[in-house]
Amino acid sequence: MPAIREYSLGPVSYTLLDAEVAPGTTEQDALKIQIRMTNNDRRDASLLDKSFHLLLDGVAVAPDNNLNELVPAQSVRDGDVLFTIPHGFSDARLKISYLDEGTEVALILQ
Repeated sequence: MPAIREYSLGPVSYTLLDAEVAPGTTEQDALKIQIRMTNNDRRDASLLDKSFHLLLDGVAVAPDNNLNELVPAQSVRDGDVLFTIPHGFSDARLKISYLDEGTEVALILQ
């Protein structure tokens, strides 16, 4: 996990709570990233899987699950984002986006 775990994008912030790699096959593993979304807006927001992509050696990998949680105004919601990751990559980054803003977070996956 990165040293900085909270990222603000507009009226929301995302906190990386945990990242866990589970053994899969001889070619790939499963990655679960636990995310907390804090909605500081006056309107409801959505915690969506499409807000996250994993960049493995620069190649974007979409999540495997269908995360779609309503986060009411001025509240917090936790969710899991699941990825299938191949063996043998050297650089992993989590791309987080909300509306027109985004950030990339370097991950150390062991």
